[in-house]
Amino acid sequence: MKNEVRPTGEIHPFADRFPMMSSERLSDLAEDIRENGLREPIVLDGAGVLIDGRNRLAACAEAGVAPVFRVCDGDPVAYIISANLARRDLTATQRAVIAAEYRFTVNQTQREAARTFGLGEKSNGLVGMAAVVLTHAPDLRDGLMSGATMMRSAYEDAQKRKAAAESDAAKRARLEAEAPELLAMVDERELTLAGAIAELDERKRQAAERAREYRERQEAETCNLVRLVEDAAVGFLSERRRAEARDLFDPTLSASRFRVTAATLRTAAENLGKLADIWERQEETQ
Repeated sequence: MKNEVRPTGEIHPFADRFPMMSSERLSDLAEDIRENGLREPIVLDGAGVLIDGRNRLAACAEAGVAPVFRVCDGDPVAYIISANLARRDLTATQRAVIAAEYRFTVNQTQREAARTFGLGEKSNGLVGMAAVVLTHAPDLRDGLMSGATMMRSAYEDAQKRKAAAESDAAKRARLEAEAPELLAMVDERELTLAGAIAELDERKRQAAERAREYRERQEAETCNLVRLVEDAAVGFLSERRRAEARDLFDPTLSASRFRVTAATLRTAAENLGKLADIWERQEETQ
């Protein structure tokens, strides 16, 4: 430790993750400092950032006592963990939340983080649950730290939000692939995500209905063409020629299998030419 004091007024972000005292306990600390002075100086890192003593600093302000500082040259995070775990009566949930945050910072395993913050083997899972909450429901952190929210409840809420987020991501990906103009409207808050998906589904339903009607119309027109040719030609042909004509327009083809396409029309034209040849031969034999 050094005695040189360079307070910047900043608080180390990891120190800020530990809960402050209740207002009642803070008032008791202020009264003690007013009567006995500040027994333990407030600790700064080498840059003058506060790493330990937020409560003591606030109590000094309440007591009207000038704070005393000292500087620590070691690893500030290690010091913060050591000082707070030794001094504070933290619950398992509070330890798990801070352990999860620490794990993200230093890339520790869940087991290592639990051990660092004094959690036993049975509490390892709490760190994983806390990590899920911090990732998908960070607004619930304060409730966990104050004890207003139970870990199980927060974890279940976070899991639901995670599932919803993954579902929303899939919906956005679908819009981007199939209707980017609708996604743009969502981003511009002209449509909700659910509304955009409903619009896309309706578009697809209408397109499918139009395609079905078109196919039915094609099939009906094709069947009519076959019947027309049969009615116009077959009745005037000999039995042998009649069989040849029917082979050109197979009546066993069902409407659901018959499609009018450019190739179909070209084939029909070719077959009609063949039918004309049959007709001419029929005329020649008469």
